[in-house]
Amino acid sequence: MKAAEDPYPPSLYWVIIGVQNYQDGNKSSAGSYADASRMYDVLYNQNRLPAEYSLLRNSSATKSAIASAIKYFVDAARSVEDHLVIYFSGFSGADYLSPYDDRGPGLSKQSITDAELEFWLRGFPGYVTVIVDGSYSETMADGRPLQPLALKKPKYTVLTGAQWNRQAQYFEDFGGGVFTYFLWQGLLYGSADGDYDGFITPAELYSYTYTEMVRFYQDKDPSVRHYPTIHRGNSQHVPIFRYR
Repeated sequence: MKAAEDPYPPSLYWVIIGVQNYQDGNKSSAGSYADASRMYDVLYNQNRLPAEYSLLRNSSATKSAIASAIKYFVDAARSVEDHLVIYFSGFSGADYLSPYDDRGPGLSKQSITDAELEFWLRGFPGYVTVIVDGSYSETMADGRPLQPLALKKPKYTVLTGAQWNRQAQYFEDFGGGVFTYFLWQGLLYGSADGDYDGFITPAELYSYTYTEMVRFYQDKDPSVRHYPTIHRGNSQHVPIFRYR
């Protein structure tokens, strides 16, 4: 007897966010618009895994728009094998991300805290991976205040570009953030595929970016060095990119 086909095959969803020019005019994260654009381009044009994408940049990346994009995919998901990936490049601080309409300098009502982001993602039935290129971004899953363990749970894999006490750096020759440049390179050429199976997972992206950033920063001023971190959730070995 032929096995019944799964009526809901796994789906992959991406929300890609880049904020460089903020509404208040006082904050700018150099290269974040370009970072989001290059990530979207490599994913949309070269990812052989079927996926749906939402791209939010600058004024389109308000807090409500980000929440709505996440809710759309949370509501669309039907399988525990579905995978939602959030990529963010922009201003960030201890335990928060800044959307376009954030009214910083700190945790305003428009900031997206680790706890709030986790609340938005909680209803997704499958795997969740969060990738953040921003200063102090490890705090999104470090288990420290503001919300202990918010994203530091098995449900979430969190890959970040900087440790809890480090600022993320823009490098002019890369035209964007150092972390995102190596993410992009790892996807574009399949270089992050550690086991050469044609698929790239969050854990492989972490290993690749860490190695490349250690090499890149080895002759740079120690005060500007930052390295990726990972909270190894259930999705760390689940492919998010296929290049062949």
